[in-house]
Amino acid sequence: MKLPCDAVLISGNCIINESMLTGESIPVPKVPPNDSDNVYEPDKDKKCTLFSGTEVVQTKATQEGKVLALVIRSGFSTIKGSLVRYILFPKSSKFKFQSDSYKFIAVLGIFSLIGFCVSLPYFIKFELTTREITFRALDLITITVPPALPAAMAVGTAFALTRIRKRNIFCISPPKINVSGKIKTMVFDKTGTLTEDGLNLLGMRTVSSSKNANSQVKFGNFHKSTKNFLPAEFCSEYSEFRLLKSQPKVQFLEALASCHSLSEMNGNLVGDPLEIELFKSSGWKYYEPGEGSPLQEMGCAYVMPPEEDRGLDWLLGATSSETPKPERPYNLAVVKRFDFSSNLQRMSAIVHNLKTSQYRLYCKGAPEKIKDLCRYETIPRNFDEILASYTNKGFRVLAIATKNFGKNFNSKERREQLECNMKFLGFAVMENKLKDITSHSIGQLQKADIRTIMATGDNVLTAISVAQGCNIIPSGNLIYLAESFENVHGREIMKWTRMEGSNEDLNGRGEIAIDLQDSSLDSSCVLTRSRLNSLQNASLDSSFVSNWTMGKSLCIESEKEEAFSDVLEEASTNQSSDYSETFEVPDWLFKKNNFSIAMSGNSFNYLKSKVNNPTVWKKILQQTSVLARMSPEDKANFVESLQDQNMLVGMCGDGANDCAALKTADIGISLSEAEASIAAPFTSKIQDISCVIKVLREGRCALVSSFQCFKYMALYSMIQFTTVTTLYTLGVNLSDPQYLFLDLFLILPLAITMSWTKSHNKLSPKEPEGALLSRSVLTSVIGQIFIQGIFQIFTLMFLKMQPFYTKAVVQVGGNDNDYLQATKCQETTTLFLLSSFQYTAIVLAFSIGKPFRKEFY
Repeated sequence: MKLPCDAVLISGNCIINESMLTGESIPVPKVPPNDSDNVYEPDKDKKCTLFSGTEVVQTKATQEGKVLALVIRSGFSTIKGSLVRYILFPKSSKFKFQSDSYKFIAVLGIFSLIGFCVSLPYFIKFELTTREITFRALDLITITVPPALPAAMAVGTAFALTRIRKRNIFCISPPKINVSGKIKTMVFDKTGTLTEDGLNLLGMRTVSSSKNANSQVKFGNFHKSTKNFLPAEFCSEYSEFRLLKSQPKVQFLEALASCHSLSEMNGNLVGDPLEIELFKSSGWKYYEPGEGSPLQEMGCAYVMPPEEDRGLDWLLGATSSETPKPERPYNLAVVKRFDFSSNLQRMSAIVHNLKTSQYRLYCKGAPEKIKDLCRYETIPRNFDEILASYTNKGFRVLAIATKNFGKNFNSKERREQLECNMKFLGFAVMENKLKDITSHSIGQLQKADIRTIMATGDNVLTAISVAQGCNIIPSGNLIYLAESFENVHGREIMKWTRMEGSNEDLNGRGEIAIDLQDSSLDSSCVLTRSRLNSLQNASLDSSFVSNWTMGKSLCIESEKEEAFSDVLEEASTNQSSDYSETFEVPDWLFKKNNFSIAMSGNSFNYLKSKVNNPTVWKKILQQTSVLARMSPEDKANFVESLQDQNMLVGMCGDGANDCAALKTADIGISLSEAEASIAAPFTSKIQDISCVIKVLREGRCALVSSFQCFKYMALYSMIQFTTVTTLYTLGVNLSDPQYLFLDLFLILPLAITMSWTKSHNKLSPKEPEGALLSRSVLTSVIGQIFIQGIFQIFTLMFLKMQPFYTKAVVQVGGNDNDYLQATKCQETTTLFLLSSFQYTAIVLAFSIGKPFRKEFY
């Protein structure tokens, strides 16, 4: 069934096909909101929201009850309704062509008024009736403002739409074709747009079970598969099994198998392709108990090694309280899930080990976020170096951690209370290759002087590496990374780091780090974020200095706080206000141009709120090439910031988390296989960014055709206006067949032929004209008006000099038949023939080919 409204899922689970909204063909699992103090927000808690227009694929009752949802929005208030509103009433664009065309038409109308004022004395002289004078005045209006103008203007756009449709690019907003001809900045999503849609698991880097000489945690070897993580025939003895279970590799394997939001539909797994890839790498089996099954009381899903796969019926009998622990199956029941949040940048699952009766939390997410939530002593010293070694090569990295609750798990605790003090397990490294056409397409855009920017939700180092690989960041450019964090006073500050060569701190202030090897303290105790922030930028004793980066999230035992209190208080007292609350402009910002800026979503929001100087803000936007960890709202805000600088901005994304930016941009191109996707004006079946070049080429061709056609129609009206006004002063006029021939058999075919010309094969660095009321356009039109008018006057004068010339006889005060006889004279025939040649000549004059169109012939 299709949902007629937006609703929040209260109980039960369901799987929804949201391709109509997002263009993603993969069904999305929906779950009720978790018990927490957070207020439900439909646009943020999308995992709990059922959207209007989407299709319910599968429903499943849980132990909380049957599937129920509460209606929260209907009609035009829904997400689908807002998209329909957007189609019916699109956002007004800053594109000047349309507004200038209205002004130009108003000027033509003024010309008709002038022509009437010039002709009126002659109408009175020839004693025309009021009815005839009215008709003549209306004739002048329709001549100076031709009714065929809108149709002629639309012809070029219609031809462009037809051509891109043949290239599997579809448009729901035809005016956007002309807008695309002026685009000078393109923003791209990364995954699925610049890189391949799917991610391949390159391997795992787990924490070693052994420690180094200083009893510190270290990384183990890199593993391409999990084949040896769990022995095929593990020990059946319960004590030996528990010893095996303490190994980081086994816990890492359990995390891959259980920490996800996958669901089962018709025997197949559905969900995020990344999670499916990670789960398959574990080699485990996945089962969901049916409705009413007693197993639902223990967990919503079960995962197990292939050796323990004996079916759910056997599992039900083997998990009774009377079964001895050594004989219980090695199965993990997923008790609770905390779905991925773009704000938190992580997800987690709580599992119940049926063999040991232990509860454990597994968490995966962005490495920098997971590191914040792990205990200090579980983090290897070379964490940042190992992470950078992968992200600098363009790999996508997920960090995995765990926390043991023992047999006592309080399901009412909040997510923030559960996801802390975790044990770091290792990295899952995934490869996301560039599409074959990406680098070539980016190169073509840059040769055409079109700026390219990447905005992604991925890690900033991974984004920088991909941007360098496809030349969004030109080779040889310095890279400055903007990072925002809280200082000792709790104020958010900005730090600039140069990424070329070594990570130099451009602020000249080194990062302070602490070690916990003081002899008076237990090395297992760790610090809280608030305590650690108090030490930031402080000059501490050398025994406290190590390579642990400041500002990480840690915890401290209450009995140990007093031991630190003196040091913390002294550090806080001696703290100087090095960082101003206002933004300090870096010295290098205006001294060089061969650099690119990379920043995260948090840094972008900080700069947007703190930079009050328009010149500085414009310079930062001009040099920004990479934006990482961007939420959908951040992407839309960045596009708006570019538009505020009078830039026409295009956005190209895969249609999933880019919908807001696609709708905000002047043109949005969605790379989606679903034809029902209406999140962007353009939808491409071509699954790479080569479609952007096709759209921009056709846009430039359509825009130039519209300009040329507009100038042609304007000049045609002025030529005819000059002809008719001149004939009015002589008391004669063109005949109806002559008018009909000019309009239907000469002007319209010429206008269509002019617009029929195809786009040029290459994008040119030259930018097409975008304003009708510009010097070049007005000079061209006004110049042609004078030239053609002088030719008409000279031709009449030359006619009167000929011996065969006979002056037209006008019957003063005659009836209509007498006046019709005045159309059959030498003046009308001469100007009719001359104007016909003039109409053909200006088509040749205005049919410009290169660099935006092919030659018309």
